Amino acid sequence: MQRKNGRSVVVLLRFRAWLKKEQKMDNEIDHISWLEDELYCIGDGITYMVSAEDLVLMQSTAMVDRDGRIIFEGDIVKMSKDVYSDPTYYEVVRHRGGAYRLESKQHGCELWLRHTDCEVVGNVYENKELLDA
Repeated sequence: MQRKNGRSVVVLLRFRAWLKKEQKMDNEIDHISWLEDELYCIGDGITYMVSAEDLVLMQSTAMVDRDGRIIFEGDIVKMSKDVYSDPTYYEVVRHRGGAYRLESKQHGCELWLRHTDCEVVGNVYENKELLDA
């Protein structure tokens, strides 16, 4: 459970998928079924089958950014180290033990320490250039 403006916000376990062949993000996955190396995904009222090799499945972190947007692994977030510094772009990554971290070329930190300071601005599949800024 997260706190947002003094209110509790419950973030349920959610998934999204980057479809490699279509070069498209599916943000509306409601159900996933595995059958050997293929997945049946149901999202937005549509069922489709895809090879496990043809997609990247990403899990929500159960945390929200400063605007209340759910943060997923693979997201790119913008955050300043302090009020005087320019914003830096970080990738949300999962490390050993399942902890989520914010990683940039310069430094990193645990996501749970700073998630309310960051803003989701994209993801590593559609906005990779932000990490070069």
